[in-house]
Amino acid sequence: MTPRLTMRPVCASIVFSMLAATATWAAPADPNQKAVCRGGDPRAAVRACTQLLEDRRLSADDRLLAFVQRANAYDAVGERDRAKKDYDAALAIAPKSPWVHRNRGAMFIGAGQLHEAMRDFDAAVALDPGYGYAWASRCNARRLIASTTADDKARRALYEQALIDCEQAFTVGRLDEFLAGTHEVRGLVHQALGHLDAALADFTTLVTLRPDHARTRLTLADSLRLAAQSATGSAQQATLVQAREEYDNALRLGSLGQAEVVAYYNRGLVHFQLRQFDSAIADFTSALGLAADHPLLPYIYAGRAMALADAGALVRARSDVDMVATLTKRGAASGVLDSTRDYVTQRGL
Repeated sequence: MTPRLTMRPVCASIVFSMLAATATWAAPADPNQKAVCRGGDPRAAVRACTQLLEDRRLSADDRLLAFVQRANAYDAVGERDRAKKDYDAALAIAPKSPWVHRNRGAMFIGAGQLHEAMRDFDAAVALDPGYGYAWASRCNARRLIASTTADDKARRALYEQALIDCEQAFTVGRLDEFLAGTHEVRGLVHQALGHLDAALADFTTLVTLRPDHARTRLTLADSLRLAAQSATGSAQQATLVQAREEYDNALRLGSLGQAEVVAYYNRGLVHFQLRQFDSAIADFTSALGLAADHPLLPYIYAGRAMALADAGALVRARSDVDMVATLTKRGAASGVLDSTRDYVTQRGL
């Protein structure tokens, strides 16, 4: 019997990083101070940019750049009210600057203010239609809005609009160091639309651009696992083996944070489909050790219950079914209990 759990696939998601300023400093009076303002340590950057902005001799171009760099630094440490004030000050100097609008939009994305971000990305695209990263950023914003939209028709329309933006980003170019991120966003949009082959192509390219990035490997693994669901026979087997290898790579590389739960859980599903039940049990157990109050918790117990049942450990399997029952009483994963209980019961007949 093929299990029919209502486990929802979980994929890595992306929020674009801040775009480095595309302008350059004018001839600096203090090159070191300007370098620190533009540098990597946010707190030091805030101090250096503030000192620059206190200098009345600073040119308008340098003042614009200092406001944007300080806003980026404030955003990096979570001080978004201050960041917004600095972006607003920058736009007061250069109201038609597409990259300032794009940077402020990225801040709004990080704050979860998606519609405010859309307004900035709309402005950036209108001001410079050849600015590829503005199109890519708007694609990402539409994707995020779609993911929170309940109506199926409206959600699909948003994903389709997002795909148009991503395609335009690649058409006009100017993606620079954000080429990989744009492939990831387009891949996630393709995946949401059910274009699994196109999604897999984007994620495969993504891995060539970021071969040592754990979350990139996890994204490709998830895509392969989903592709395997529509394959049959030897093709399905081969795709599942590829997915397992990419989950192995993601976990080996580390730095997954909370996504480590997803990696173990999804690799457990792959091992289950490959009928490698001991490995599946080990993966689900590792996920449970990390999950705490994770929303996947009932699904992980359900997956382990089924793997235990197939491995002949019915007593332990029934114990996991009881855990699923306890969790569903709390309102989580209401559809998973019956299918798990039926699966374990049939293995015990």
